[in-house]
Amino acid sequence: KAAWNDFKHHLSKKEDTIMIWEADPLPEISLELEKLGVRSSVFELCANAPEKGNFISKMKKNIQSLENSLK
Repeated sequence: KAAWNDFKHHLSKKEDTIMIWEADPLPEISLELEKLGVRSSVFELCANAPEKGNFISKMKKNIQSLENSLK
């Protein structure tokens, strides 16, 4: 609870906030962030070879995710 309060305090100083994740956040975390007006974007680091596609296709997906968060 203290961590959320600290986060809210820092958040109050920002006009527009996007949180970038390596993977999808837990649903309850997403819900709390949405309540605070924080948008989430998943940006896969692609440290290992992806099961589908390649590094470029993953980076294109990451860019699309960020663009969607900005809308």
